[in-house]
Amino acid sequence: LEPEGRGTGGVVTDFDGDGMLDLILSHGESMAQPLSVFRGNQGFSNNWLRVVPRTRVGAFARGAKVVLYTKKSGAHLRIIDGGSGYLCEMEPVAHFGLGKDEASSVEVTWPDGKMASRNVASGEMNSVLEIPYPRDEDKVQDPAPLECGQGFSQQENGHCMDTNECIQFPFVCPRDKPVCVNTYGSYRCRTNKRCSRGYEPNEDGTACVASLTPSEESR
Repeated sequence: LEPEGRGTGGVVTDFDGDGMLDLILSHGESMAQPLSVFRGNQGFSNNWLRVVPRTRVGAFARGAKVVLYTKKSGAHLRIIDGGSGYLCEMEPVAHFGLGKDEASSVEVTWPDGKMASRNVASGEMNSVLEIPYPRDEDKVQDPAPLECGQGFSQQENGHCMDTNECIQFPFVCPRDKPVCVNTYGSYRCRTNKRCSRGYEPNEDGTACVASLTPSEESR
């Protein structure tokens, strides 16, 4: 789209507040050129949610981790980034595009270890949620039950945790794929084919492929 463009940086952001991410490109390191703004032209009927964690003084909480639990597609992770590249910086907002899914609850972890969780009401979909820094006086003895969504359950600490279906439902896998592997928010079944360390059978058991770490699977 820009055969003569001399782009030096790019960011995605909701430039016009419609819940759709737009692409902004900066130019001009070797030649003066104006900014370019590209808007999305599909998906306007999809659900979305934008979460803005704040510091104790109300600033954007850069470095905060935001996990959004949904009713169908499990957990979605975003980190409030402090920067993203050359001559550009991403917005300090956790943006979640959800398609036809809906959010059930959100959990924020600040860089100092403070955490806050709360349910997301249906009426809060397609909006911006401000999450204030938790104060000690806001703590309650019995936190409200969370709607953690498929593949997750609320633990004694009041937070949503991954449900290990392989342990909870030991016969969840069929006979032709008897080995159950827990994944983040779900599980998968594979054959008992033996592979070297660092590898595991593919879905149909015909070959060995590199295994993914839990952090890689949740990306």
